[in-house]
Amino acid sequence: PAVDAVVDWTKERRDGGAEPVFNDDRPVRAEFYRKAWQRGLDIKFGLVGLITLAFCMAPLTALSAVFMYDAFTLVGFSRRLSLALGMLYAFGTPVFFRTAYLNQNLMVGVFAFIAFMLLWRPGGRGAGGESLKYLAAGFLGGLAVLSDYSGLVALALLGCYALLRGFESSRVPGAVRGALLLTAGSIGPILMLWFYQYESFGHPFYPPQHFMPPQVGSETGYQGVSWPSAELLRLLLFSPQFGLFVASPFLMLGLAAPFLKRLAVPVRETVFMLLFFAGYALFFSSIEYTRIQWITGIRYIVPAVPFLFVLTAAVLVRLPRPLAYAIAGLAVFESWAMSMVRRVDAPSEWIISNFTRLFDEGFQLPWLNTLSRAGIDLGWLTSPLPYFIVSAALIYCVWRVRLPAERAVTGRSAEGAHETNPL
Repeated sequence: PAVDAVVDWTKERRDGGAEPVFNDDRPVRAEFYRKAWQRGLDIKFGLVGLITLAFCMAPLTALSAVFMYDAFTLVGFSRRLSLALGMLYAFGTPVFFRTAYLNQNLMVGVFAFIAFMLLWRPGGRGAGGESLKYLAAGFLGGLAVLSDYSGLVALALLGCYALLRGFESSRVPGAVRGALLLTAGSIGPILMLWFYQYESFGHPFYPPQHFMPPQVGSETGYQGVSWPSAELLRLLLFSPQFGLFVASPFLMLGLAAPFLKRLAVPVRETVFMLLFFAGYALFFSSIEYTRIQWITGIRYIVPAVPFLFVLTAAVLVRLPRPLAYAIAGLAVFESWAMSMVRRVDAPSEWIISNFTRLFDEGFQLPWLNTLSRAGIDLGWLTSPLPYFIVSAALIYCVWRVRLPAERAVTGRSAEGAHETNPL
């Protein structure tokens, strides 16, 4: 409602005004902006985009980075190393690129990864605490399905993992109990999905693709969904426009994790993470829409990134330190270049075009580029550097400036640690 009020106020002020020209060399985008401006929807899309990023996508990515930190402390890495790897995950993988969209694929990955972390070490105080974590993992798995039907792959794999964890604790009764708790937790979000589809399309079980008009590739199989294709698998992983190992080459290190003599990640979890990656690679190699990812960049395979990154980090820390630093630096550079420029204009254009544009045009912020193309002059604030400087200062304050209450808590914690562990 607040956004609608702003849109109505803007439309009243615009009545009779000249239409703006959107200076973009892509005619379709210029025409889209013109039609959105006529309806006052340019303001609505901008505000909704800001709300989505600030209150949905960015917090979810940050939360997944916290759980990534927990994953590395769980396998025995130091806090400093775990923190560095959590930051590398957040800013050096396609997760950073996808955070700038309302992207259900990334949400599937985040929900599935947090659910997996809850199951990996369910713990809790007594049986009740452990049961609650199984229910929470099921709820997150259900949210993955609510976000996108590809979440069914995640929920199925999480169910198998819950069975295994339950069987290890108390054989068949534990396995059945774990599976039932996970299933119970997932029911709410799945019912919400069916309700949404009934309200939107008139049928609770048919996916939205059942009702959409013909698209490129929809003539194949059931609305573009068929058997896995070797060609689509190759595109998912190695396409110059959106391939996972082109957008983030260092993630290939994760495939070498099983061949390490001493695994940082337990064998059971290593197998699960590889199966999760393979499951999503196979699932989306059966969907023809994979071919048109170049329009917005790497997308479908993103749910597998958190799991593959854990294995990648396990290999990365075994490399000579200078080489590991170089690989991490290049990964962050590529991720930031993609996230700043985020532009591939044709199926024939490679991701590398983001690098050349960055060197030619300098640092960028996509929302500033959009305002500039719309003819909105912000003066010296058109440069992204002031925003980078202010953001860096705020982040520094969050990390380094402690309030009196925080100093008191930290002091008590240090005192207790000294009493229990003089070393």
